[in-house]
Amino acid sequence: VSTGQIVRHWQDDPMPQGMSACEFSRDGRSIFTACWQGSLSCWDTETGEKRFSASLGDRRVRKIYTTEDGREVLTFAWGLRNRASDRLDTWSAETGELLHTLELSMPSTAGYRDTTPHVSPDGQF
Repeated sequence: VSTGQIVRHWQDDPMPQGMSACEFSRDGRSIFTACWQGSLSCWDTETGEKRFSASLGDRRVRKIYTTEDGREVLTFAWGLRNRASDRLDTWSAETGELLHTLELSMPSTAGYRDTTPHVSPDGQF
């Protein structure tokens, strides 16, 4: 990294609108990426292979967080089409299984999109 040379290049499925968020796992063995089309992917940092990909439907991921214990990944996503609500989702970091969903019912004109949620230091909230 100090040389400015590319160490690894990840190429996801075609992403004409690009990546919207990324986050390394706490142990550095995985990187989680989201694209503007509404998908979450997990990559092995050692091999570059994709471990899983999950769809968020008509939502655009704004932020990705990993919990302190590394078992869960949280995504904060905006609703896009068909008045899809904004959501905070919790995923299994191992399998990509959707574990919990919190629908956010505030209208997008409320200005909260300029802020993003954060995980508590203990990873519980």
